[in-house]
Amino acid sequence: MLTTFITVMGFMLSNSAQVLVIYIPFHIIGWIGCKLDPNFFRVLMKKTICHAVPNKSLWGCQSYEPF
Repeated sequence: MLTTFITVMGFMLSNSAQVLVIYIPFHIIGWIGCKLDPNFFRVLMKKTICHAVPNKSLWGCQSYEPF
């Protein structure tokens, strides 16, 4: 759904059908990511939203959950 949204918005902004070609690489990247890890987009969202996690000193890594 995200790849379709990005592609359609690019098409609407540029008025060029050539922009529709970017759907293919976006779809392939998303497909491979989900094939390797079903939570690919959840991890990606957490990584982009949570830059500095306060409990990093406690756990020694980026821990997004308190426990």
